[in-house]
Amino acid sequence: MKRIIAITLTLLMVFSLFACNKGGSDTTTENSNPSESTSAEASSTDAAASTTEADSTTQAADPSNLEVGSEGAGPVELKTDFFSVKVPEKASYEVSTYYVDKSNPLFGSIGIRFRNEKKYIIATLTATTQNMVKSKKEAIKNTIDLCNLDTYKNGASATEGKDAKYGENTFSTINVKTEFYEKDFYVDYVKRGDNDSKGLLVKLEVNLGSTGVQKDDPIIKEILSSLSIVMEK
Repeated sequence: MKRIIAITLTLLMVFSLFACNKGGSDTTTENSNPSESTSAEASSTDAAASTTEADSTTQAADPSNLEVGSEGAGPVELKTDFFSVKVPEKASYEVSTYYVDKSNPLFGSIGIRFRNEKKYIIATLTATTQNMVKSKKEAIKNTIDLCNLDTYKNGASATEGKDAKYGENTFSTINVKTEFYEKDFYVDYVKRGDNDSKGLLVKLEVNLGSTGVQKDDPIIKEILSSLSIVMEK
């Protein structure tokens, strides 16, 4: 009888240990799953963040590969076939013209519009060989004539000022007043090398008054000071 009781107790202990071991195994398996889930979620979040950053980078305009319609905000340096210029921190830019002759890379026309924080066009930078000028004097006359043609004036509104040096360039200055607007022009003419038969007319047209821009505006000064003409190689 005692042997039967002892055997029965032994069997009960064995079954109890087996049940405990099985329960511990289930618990371990359940605990491992949350760790794997957390790791997967973290990886997914990192991937999403990387994708967002990549999209943001793609949407930014590439200043070294400009075309008509390219735009962006300063501070940034724009490098074109004819010149390089810095867009100040509180300004933005838009490429309005970009034409370079494939057979003659010294011939063409490039235009950049600059806007202030209120989105007004405060200035337009033009570098062109298409205005048929061969000297700085002709570049000044061409600028005044175009203003007269635009406003049907006879030239009385245009006043030449003193030369102004900014950075590596010395500009002739012109102030134009009409009943519609007032503008300042900074004009230069550059021969870029022995093969530059046309020469480059460089002109910054500044819209005064209604845009909030005043004479000697720091943004305009920064644009002029940073302007560098690309010379023939």
